[in-house]
Amino acid sequence: MLYKKYLNKPAVSDILKLRRFFLRFYSGEVGSKLRKSSSLSFTTTQETQSHQPYTLISMKYKNRDPILETSGEIVGFYPREFYPLDNFSSFAVEWRGRKWQTSEHAYQASHFLQKNPKIVEEIFNARSAHDAQKIARKYEDKIDSDFYKKNLEIMQDILRHKLQQNPYVEKKLRQTGDKKIVEDSPKDNFWGWGAKRDGKNELGKIWMKLRDELPNLAN
Repeated sequence: MLYKKYLNKPAVSDILKLRRFFLRFYSGEVGSKLRKSSSLSFTTTQETQSHQPYTLISMKYKNRDPILETSGEIVGFYPREFYPLDNFSSFAVEWRGRKWQTSEHAYQASHFLQKNPKIVEEIFNARSAHDAQKIARKYEDKIDSDFYKKNLEIMQDILRHKLQQNPYVEKKLRQTGDKKIVEDSPKDNFWGWGAKRDGKNELGKIWMKLRDELPNLAN
């Protein structure tokens, strides 16, 4: 981490001078090379009113996953880097004439589109993706008879709409580069890779297909 610390609170003019210096440095030729050769970016942080040393310039990794705490010693809830690809993430999706709170809402409702509009409404109004899933499971005996013949096609359509309508989702998908995308659920070996990590990973496959469809920004 690159930083500047003061033992005593610096003058405002000194702070502004130092900030301008680092911004010029980072926007110049040297900074350009640094940006290309690393996944680092500069961020400025505001000073607090305490008498602790002041951090004026800091650097952070774009992919925060490697620095997240996973030892089990704490209950960490800061989201992982590519959480927008998860169906429970809070990105609205306009699909089939309605604006769904999440792609999970849309997918769970799609189980009942043919014959059960009341269930669709109940899922549409669910307060969370978790509740939408619970409602769908409650009515498993009422799922459209041909749903599982087209569920992959439906999921892909929903996620394509999510991608097209949410620029941040596209940004995160592009940042995956050419790496394999995995829905690393230890429970689901259809949409994810399951407990033994040998599942079908259908959700990951859909995201990789959609990634391949993205236009090349370099052209």
